[in-house]
Amino acid sequence: MVIKAFESNWHNIDFKELNINLTIFKLADIKFYDKFYEEFFKRYNDFDDLSINWRTNKIEIAKAIEKKLLKNSRVLSYGCGIGFIEKFIVEKRQDLKFDCFDFSDTASKWLKRDLSNIYFTSNHKKLKKYDFIFMVDLLYAMGDVEATNLLKKVKYLLKDDSKIIICNTSSQENENNENIKNSSTKNFIKKIKNLIRPVYYFLFKKNKVQFWGYERDKESYNKIFKKAGLMIDKSYSEANQLIQIFKN
Repeated sequence: MVIKAFESNWHNIDFKELNINLTIFKLADIKFYDKFYEEFFKRYNDFDDLSINWRTNKIEIAKAIEKKLLKNSRVLSYGCGIGFIEKFIVEKRQDLKFDCFDFSDTASKWLKRDLSNIYFTSNHKKLKKYDFIFMVDLLYAMGDVEATNLLKKVKYLLKDDSKIIICNTSSQENENNENIKNSSTKNFIKKIKNLIRPVYYFLFKKNKVQFWGYERDKESYNKIFKKAGLMIDKSYSEANQLIQIFKN
């Protein structure tokens, strides 16, 4: 099941304050994110300024990823954003050779300031070969074709027998938390809301809401990775996320 997601704010920053055109028809692009991070760094000076709930959630995800990384591995965080998860892992694991990539150079301000031992680039051509590549909440911001093409590009950064660790919020609640039973009724309601929501936003929230991405379930992600030529290794729920590990 694929659910379209829309947002009006992030990190308590209202998008309509960014002086940029919002749309429910096209995904946020690099111009949007650069504008957002410009405002973000005006409001916040450090990771500790951010919401405790947000930080707690990201720490749990970081722990889930860190324990999968073998000793002395070369690791790439692809789509690192501000670098909170990366900071947690690097401070715990001095043995790792750690690189970071993000499409927005603006987003890396704190990462470059606080972690001089991490190599950051926004230029894909400057990346190396890696034992592990991880992506956290990245593919949701892409359509199926764009996500497939990106993964085809990224898989050439893998060494032999290397793995990609993917963390996403699944559109199926039971795939995020093993204690929640699958509900066909709730999933049906989600599908109906998915159809109605864009019409509602167009009529009543125009220029106030941004098309944010796609929540997918495990099956939908598996199809994308199969098209990209990657094989599923493991799939499980942890840290309120659907975690999937793929290999070449």
